Amino acid sequence: MTSLILYLFIGVLNNIIGPLSKKINTEIKSVKKPSLAYLLSEKPPIPFWRKFLFELTLRILTVLFYPIFYVIIIIDSFGSKKKKVEVLHRNLNDNLLYFWRMSGAGKINCSDCNYNQKIISFLHGFGPNSWNNSGYQCQECGKFHEIEYDMFNSKGKLCECGGILSREKPVFCPSCKSQNMKYSLSYIT
Repeated sequence: MTSLILYLFIGVLNNIIGPLSKKINTEIKSVKKPSLAYLLSEKPPIPFWRKFLFELTLRILTVLFYPIFYVIIIIDSFGSKKKKVEVLHRNLNDNLLYFWRMSGAGKINCSDCNYNQKIISFLHGFGPNSWNNSGYQCQECGKFHEIEYDMFNSKGKLCECGGILSREKPVFCPSCKSQNMKYSLSYIT
């Protein structure tokens, strides 16, 4: 009986202090104060009783299963550090052109074959019903696409040729497939 009380006491403490409480409070805060993207999506606000039920359930689960949550945090910590190092090393040390490195609208130019084209990287308006326009490139044929109202950078969109559209992969020349590309910004919003 004493060990059960001690176990539950440690679980309650994990709701108040420590790395697990930080994770829990972050999750609860994300539900109580939704992101700007959620607010702009015109979805109805989350009712108070759902927020309360979510917080209560999460805190009870933390009291009961905190050892499992700590194992998950440790595994996630090692995995995310390795991924962050890989992404930073791969993306920051290369001289390739990515949509996330560009902004606004402008012109791309291939340094190998001199191909050039006007493209949109990302444009947006302001306000609750804000317009936005995101640029993508087909990974199969190289065609550039513009998708309006794509605030969440939807994945899985396809080109007419059947290729996958991407913003995360390096931009390449549609003509010669070279990644030796340059971008000149024309305007930004």
